[in-house]
Parts: sequence; C-alpha cells; structure tokens
Amino acid sequence: PNIIGMKDTVPDAFHTAQVINTVKKNIPHFEVYAGYDNNFAHNILSGGDGCIGGLSNIVPEFFASWMQAFTNDDLLAVAQHQQIVDQLMAVYSVNSPFIPTFKKALQLKGVIQSERCSSPFN
Repeated sequence: PNIIGMKDTVPDAFHTAQVINTVKKNIPHFEVYAGYDNNFAHNILSGGDGCIGGLSNIVPEFFASWMQAFTNDDLLAVAQHQQIVDQLMAVYSVNSPFIPTFKKALQLKGVIQSERCSSPFN
C-alpha cells in the first residue's frame, strides 16, 4: 500500500492511542502522529511516532530536544518539555485562525520574509 502513516489531529490523546494500538497490531511499520503539539509525549509513550504540530515550525530546536529526551530515557526532561509546551499552546489562542500569528513569528525569526497570508487567512 501507498499509505505509510497518518496524522491524528484531535485534542483527545486517548483517540490517538486507540488508533496506535489498533493499527500497529496489524501494521507495525505504520506511523501515527499526533496533530496537537501538547499530545507529543502521550503519542510517543503510547507507541506512536511523534507529532506534526504548528509549534515545531516556530521552535524546532525545542521539539528536537524533546525527542532527544525520549531517546535518552530522561523522564525529567520529558516532563519539563511537556510543561513548557503546555504554556506555549496559548499562542494558538492569540488570533483565530492562528496561521497569521505563526507566520509573524516565523518572519520575526527570519525564517520567512513576509507574514502575508493568502485568503481566507488574510
């Protein structure tokens, strides 16, 4: 098959854990990612493959460090990262939709030149 994974963008981490447990029993190499940044740790601990979230675009080094904490079995660092990301999630509430806020952050970091958004986000 051509489908090798999925991103489960639901706020309920239990739903993603059910997907992981159901699918990986039959297709162990199938990758399951959380769509919410704050579900990253739960996804990994449930046997998933990580997270494809918006914050990783703004602070990729933070998420790389978090993944390294998992690799090193450093539960204290994993917990500290979780506490930080729980606070960072507030950025999603600055504007609705959140995409212009994220683009502005990327512009301020020098990642992109313009914060301009196309319709319907402008």
